[in-house]
Amino acid sequence: MKIRRKLLVLVFGLVLFFAIGASVYVGGNRYLARLNDQVQQLSDLTLSVNLLRAEVNRMDTRTFDSIDLGLNAARDRLSEGFDAIGGLERLRGLGEDVSATLDTLFSVKDVVQRRIDETVTVQKDFEAAIETDMGLNPQRMTMQSASDYAFANMSPDSRHDVIILRNRYSDSLLALDQALEMQDKVIRN
Repeated sequence: MKIRRKLLVLVFGLVLFFAIGASVYVGGNRYLARLNDQVQQLSDLTLSVNLLRAEVNRMDTRTFDSIDLGLNAARDRLSEGFDAIGGLERLRGLGEDVSATLDTLFSVKDVVQRRIDETVTVQKDFEAAIETDMGLNPQRMTMQSASDYAFANMSPDSRHDVIILRNRYSDSLLALDQALEMQDKVIRN
């Protein structure tokens, strides 16, 4: 072989090697960028869970009208977060542990949704009791102010029903907070 031919083969080989290397680099970076986007979606979901959890932890001290606004906004954000992570199929390819975690995450989502619905139902029952049993507008009251009013102004028999509803409401808030805590732990692991 002549030197010229050897140089051409060498140059062609280097160009081919560079093209293959560049393709692998670009493809790998695209894959990592998509993976990073999906990890960011999980981080956003964690933030949504924690915002809803903060809202739940304030529910017993806020007026019922502000609870409705805050809870609905936080619930909508959580729902959007779950919609966004619906296509995390790339993460499932990272291993069985990740796939199992995603399955757990979506099953805990159902538990959280049930707990939210239960809490809203008990809250509405409590508001109805404030309105019918006490003759007050529940929208401007907190759970504590309604309880205080019941103890100060109602007969023991009448306040008994209000206190039972208040305890059910507290229990539902605790159960919802625990479900959200579990969801947060699943996402973080």
